[in-house]
Amino acid sequence: MATVLGSFLNRNNMNNYTPEVIKLESGKHATLFGDKKATVLLINTPLYDFATESASEFEVYQPPLGLAYLASFTHKNSNTLVQILDASGEQLSPEEVGEIVSIHDYKVVGLNSTTPSFKVVKRIIKSVDPCRKIIVGGPHATLLPETLLEDPALKVDAVFCGESEISFDRWLNGEKNIPGVLCQKADRSQASLDYTPKNLDDLPLDRRYVPFDPTHTEFNPQGRSRFFMLTSRTCPFNCYFCAAPALRRSASFRKQSDSKIAEEIISYAKLGIRDVRFLDELAILNDQQVEAIFRPVVDAGYTSEADMEFRMHARIDILNKLSDETLALMKRVGVKRLNVGVERGSVAAMRSVNKVNLTPEMVKRVVKRLADNEIFVTAYFMLGFPGESEKDMSDTVNLARDIKALAPQTEGTKINSFKFRPYPGTKIYYDLLDHGYTKAKLIEYSYDSGEINDKKNRFVDQQVNLHLSNVPFDVEQKYIESIRAI
Repeated sequence: MATVLGSFLNRNNMNNYTPEVIKLESGKHATLFGDKKATVLLINTPLYDFATESASEFEVYQPPLGLAYLASFTHKNSNTLVQILDASGEQLSPEEVGEIVSIHDYKVVGLNSTTPSFKVVKRIIKSVDPCRKIIVGGPHATLLPETLLEDPALKVDAVFCGESEISFDRWLNGEKNIPGVLCQKADRSQASLDYTPKNLDDLPLDRRYVPFDPTHTEFNPQGRSRFFMLTSRTCPFNCYFCAAPALRRSASFRKQSDSKIAEEIISYAKLGIRDVRFLDELAILNDQQVEAIFRPVVDAGYTSEADMEFRMHARIDILNKLSDETLALMKRVGVKRLNVGVERGSVAAMRSVNKVNLTPEMVKRVVKRLADNEIFVTAYFMLGFPGESEKDMSDTVNLARDIKALAPQTEGTKINSFKFRPYPGTKIYYDLLDHGYTKAKLIEYSYDSGEINDKKNRFVDQQVNLHLSNVPFDVEQKYIESIRAI
């Protein structure tokens, strides 16, 4: 049985807070972040079943800031004591999670869920004592609540749809018929998101709830001391392979004020934090926004010369519109890397997934301009779209090679590639349903994360007996190997 070892000290501790460390029967250690004597445990569910699988070698650690916001809001509003377990970051098996749950008197156990993690969600639910209330949120729960509420093998007390700070707090306080909270058979008419937070500046974030945050923990599981920020919600664009449009049904794109973002960066830079990563799906909007956020940071003396480093997600078509002056400011403040979704290799293929403003030439032009400012990209591509031809795949691989050649140094352009998965809520998912594919088959196919760099997942097509492109499987695999080798 797991035992509590107490807390561990971080010599750089900035707020006199220390997380709680648990020793498992296996000898492995796990960490609980937040309040001692908590009655609520929120779990960041792994994509992988770590009892039998290992994470992709390309996995980059990032904490569950959504859960941290949830805990912060309900603690501030109702003084509820909450702990967070990052089972993904610490690579815990479902059984190890159950072991941890058993040592504390938690009344409520909550899990986040994506479709690739759904198998693990179910195993964790079955490992938890049913006398505790079990709740589930996240994209999968929002889009397919019936897979949780209508499965007789699962004991789930409530499903939370969409952003749940307000609804979660009200549910904990005993309210009934809360918009966005489903407690019985999934009735989508009850899945209203009326309680979505509107002003993000008003949402509290207590860093005690952020796993492995550098304000209280020296290193994260990958040995880095990195500060994470989430300054916006959802994405305003409508890519056909992305579920964002379905997830923002009554919650439009919102962001914190530029001044709040700048103030937070400066306040933590004063404490010695230098490595900052934005987890926003869209962190850069235009010249004015970049100026408003980063100019105060530069004026405060926190620049690349002071060892500041920033990483974030961005869109090629937005980066294409940035002025030379803006790129120079980004270089000066310390922006080192941008994650960009390219996905496909030709204009026609890009249009087919609603990347309407993108062209291969624009991609190459933006990568070159950024590299000239010592800002490099990690470019994301996908193979295996429905109806994809061999020429489409060849174009994708060639574009990946072209942009790699524009910044070939070790810390230059990086290529990250995925096998397409028709995740629930995406336009392509609904199109496939209209063409006769079954929901069960598509969900099973999407249990895999699509990370084609992971050898264990490369043959999921054969395991599930589903193949969507027009390219024979063995030929498609050759293109997958080609893009992996870049």
